[in-house]
Amino acid sequence: MPFTFKSNAERIGPLKEPDGSLVKAATDHVQIWRKLEELVKLNKLKSIGVSNFNADQLKRLYELAEIKPAVNQIELHAACQQDEMQVLCKELGIYITGYSPLGSPGVNTHFQNKYGFTKDIPNLISHPIVEDLTKKYNRTPAQILLRFLVQMDVTVIPKSSNPTRIKENFQIFDFLLLPEDVEQLKSIDQGESGRILDFLFFKGVENHTEYPFTVPKSSG
Repeated sequence: MPFTFKSNAERIGPLKEPDGSLVKAATDHVQIWRKLEELVKLNKLKSIGVSNFNADQLKRLYELAEIKPAVNQIELHAACQQDEMQVLCKELGIYITGYSPLGSPGVNTHFQNKYGFTKDIPNLISHPIVEDLTKKYNRTPAQILLRFLVQMDVTVIPKSSNPTRIKENFQIFDFLLLPEDVEQLKSIDQGESGRILDFLFFKGVENHTEYPFTVPKSSG
């Protein structure tokens, strides 16, 4: 993770200011990476990577790393396709793992219960383009959205506690989306405004020097 906070010694969790803001900690990516490299050399780790790094952070670390990052795990779905990051990672030989590939339809419940925080999120499962393609291919919306990303050479990590849906999520390797349908799904992209997990539920996170995202105008 590109940003860190000081921990609360009295209980598990971050230390907070009186106004509820998290107490930021200095974050030296290269210093942290050197420790991870040491663990690889000691055969404690097989491979190492990063998560939620933006392009500048990733390029800076890559240039100074002895052992190059194997992966950048990022939010990636039809509404937040991160084309520039995909191109950069391919150029550097870094795999992308896409989390929230279905758009995290239940995330607002989690936000509200844990942080008292809600935000507008894209509804990909019920998007008209996705619904049309489910009928065309006789597949579930999740299968269409996952197949779309897999065809872009993205490793996807969907989350579900439903055994039937977990099984369905694996059944995406016996069909291909036609080029014109891939283009339709690409048109759903909302760029940065389609990002769901911007971590603004951590009060004050956007003020961290290594906060990796662009803050929406309505948020700061």
